[in-house]
Amino acid sequence: MNTDSVDRTGPRDGAPPLNIALCILAKNEEACLREILPRLPSPGPAAGYDSIWGLDGHSTDATASLFEERGIEVIQQTEPYRTGAMRDAIDHIDCDAFIFFSPDGNEEAADIPKFRRLLEDGVDLAIASRFLPGGVNEEDVNVLRWRKWASSGFTLAANALFKQTGPYVTDTSNGLRAITKDAAKKLELEVENFTAEFQMTIQALKMGLRIEEFPTAEGHRIAGDTTAPSIATGLSFVRCLLREFTRPRVKVALVGNDEN
Repeated sequence: MNTDSVDRTGPRDGAPPLNIALCILAKNEEACLREILPRLPSPGPAAGYDSIWGLDGHSTDATASLFEERGIEVIQQTEPYRTGAMRDAIDHIDCDAFIFFSPDGNEEAADIPKFRRLLEDGVDLAIASRFLPGGVNEEDVNVLRWRKWASSGFTLAANALFKQTGPYVTDTSNGLRAITKDAAKKLELEVENFTAEFQMTIQALKMGLRIEEFPTAEGHRIAGDTTAPSIATGLSFVRCLLREFTRPRVKVALVGNDEN
């Protein structure tokens, strides 16, 4: 993991606005995109982003065509899974920060503008949390909430094993999140299914990056079935925890901090 300092001295008073890219991660999401894309405003200050990009996992339906019809530039992934999409965005998009968004209906598009203020106030990684007060997990209506309990358990483990500074992170795996390019370049995300966001959060915790959250409401999938079966996802998370536990714990130097 790159140990160079990340400048996270706080608010950017007097600095120009960040150039923020909204990255839509999709594979075979034609039905979902037909409903979600019309909800997204054109790039601009009110939208919370300055450009929109489609990260397409080599879809076999009209996903890429729908992006192009709305003037959204498409990047075909060079590596698989959400991790591959994120790595391609980080490597190929010229911007100051990324917002990662899935168009399947689970993530609230209306929350996207909330990221700009956090990023421009010096936050390295901002997460829309399903588990903060005011947040909603799609299983909250159920008596048995297996996926929520599993997510909370892995989040507890990540905080206990890796957190160096800052508040407890309540949602280490939600996909709706934003990260500065400076911070993203420090990450070593490995291409494995299901763990992209979890590994990103763990590495940010290990480096002592500034992480902040806000509550979000998780919706239900618009169409199609989830590609994250419970047992396979859980095993991926366990492997991720074990891998990160064996890596050195690195604290990122705080620019402007006199403490050694």
